[in-house]
Amino acid sequence: MAPALTASESGQDDLSDNVHPNLQGYAKMSKVWRDALHPLLPAPEGGPILTRNPHFQTTRLSAAHRADRGWDRGYFPGWDNEGVNAYASELVGSGNGSNAVGMFTAPPFYKGISTRLATTPQVPVRVTFRTKSNSLGPAYACDSGASDHTFTIEADGHPPATITADGSWRTLTYDFTPTATLTTLRFSPNSRPGCGPLITDVLAREVST
Repeated sequence: MAPALTASESGQDDLSDNVHPNLQGYAKMSKVWRDALHPLLPAPEGGPILTRNPHFQTTRLSAAHRADRGWDRGYFPGWDNEGVNAYASELVGSGNGSNAVGMFTAPPFYKGISTRLATTPQVPVRVTFRTKSNSLGPAYACDSGASDHTFTIEADGHPPATITADGSWRTLTYDFTPTATLTTLRFSPNSRPGCGPLITDVLAREVST
């Protein structure tokens, strides 16, 4: 990093205070990282990633408060929370540092969770996600005896797909071809009261041609 940055006694150039980089300094540092990693990493599969915050990360959920649940729209940055619970990775066993969403199956009061994707009309999109049936039980505001295993995933203007979760994490896909520059992707509970499945790692990306 040192050869990439320029410092001066007056604190100008790439450092803000002769210790910390300024924005220009950080930009130069990121280029060093990019140039070093590029020949070492495999080429990415598929096209551009469209999902913001695909792993439902939030600073308001931690291992210390893993049963905390959020209902406001800003609980998951990049997503609109319309009635879901949030659970820490270690609690739900997702095993990859991500958090998970737990559905409440009581529409129209709880409508699930959705996000807006910046899409290119007529360029196909593939959504991959992981899901598992909810078995957390009453201690986490989920009556396991009334839990359900199904939910739907739907993109604007396309038929919803009904998903059935089971007792282990599975990776599934949903494909659609957008017709607009903005497309809403939604995960919705079904009509049976109770606790719906767990969802995590929602990755939407354009399909390479």
